[in-house]
Amino acid sequence: MKPLRVGVIGCGGAGRNHAVGYSRVEGVQIVGLADVDRGRAETLGREMGAPAFSSFEAMITAARPDAVSVCTPEYHHVAPSLYALNQGCHVLCEKIMAPDLASGKQMVRRAADRGLKLGVNYNYRYIDSVLALQRLLAEESFGALRTVQFNVHAYCHHHALDLIRFLFGEFEQVTAVLTEDPAERHFAWNDADAMLYIPSINACTVIRIGQLVISLVASHRSFSYPLIECMVYGTAGRAKISDMRVSAMNGDLMIQHEDRIERTPMAPVSLDELFYRSIAGWVAALRGQTSLAATGDDGLRTMQIEAAISRSSSEGSAIQVSAVD
Repeated sequence: MKPLRVGVIGCGGAGRNHAVGYSRVEGVQIVGLADVDRGRAETLGREMGAPAFSSFEAMITAARPDAVSVCTPEYHHVAPSLYALNQGCHVLCEKIMAPDLASGKQMVRRAADRGLKLGVNYNYRYIDSVLALQRLLAEESFGALRTVQFNVHAYCHHHALDLIRFLFGEFEQVTAVLTEDPAERHFAWNDADAMLYIPSINACTVIRIGQLVISLVASHRSFSYPLIECMVYGTAGRAKISDMRVSAMNGDLMIQHEDRIERTPMAPVSLDELFYRSIAGWVAALRGQTSLAATGDDGLRTMQIEAAISRSSSEGSAIQVSAVD
């Protein structure tokens, strides 16, 4: 099998995780690493045995990768993604995919026009307890679903939105209240408020999917507390995922029916391992294999939902997300 040639743009924390992930996937060759801080690219390049570049244009031109990961800051995703797509590279982009809806749509259209894959690295899809819950939901183990509750670290709010779509389907309506102090927002792009992305610790959204009601609360910014906790209530039982932490992302899974309680042991899985799993899933998607990898369409849909949440709070009204464009 011909090796898949990959490059990484942005060599900070996420970029290193992508590079390490690629290095663990069989049949993948890292051919270039780019960062505006060339020293940072060179440091990672020595570890990965790959050449370093000070610009994404130079890396793509010289190394000719088949695919790239874009791991630059959120507000610098668009230019390298579009350039790579124009040069015939598949693109895996860190989230949030773009700082505004127009740019996100442009990225999705460009990939479609070029016949290339655009992915977004929502790696929490690969958490074992989440996948176990997904299987139980498919088996209707809890009867008809009634309510779901998510309580999250503010930095994981965007992950929760993706997990809700992944587990329960398309949003129909959102009603949100964000009463944060504007000083708590700390983003470097002009449309950050409109896109939401990371709220402060006083954000609550109620989501309707058919008869199912889901509450999503961003409640803290401390890594001493769990990143995500989820409760699922149905007519025939309930489930709870609790205590998800950076060093133990699976957390604890509890399943309860009226006559019994089951606890499913989950081996600790680190955030680094989730990056590897998501990179492996992306490579599988590129190879035409079954994959959990989030697509550019998924990334754009999450952006549309975030914009609807922000709009609902500012307007004080429910927003029909099915009509959001």
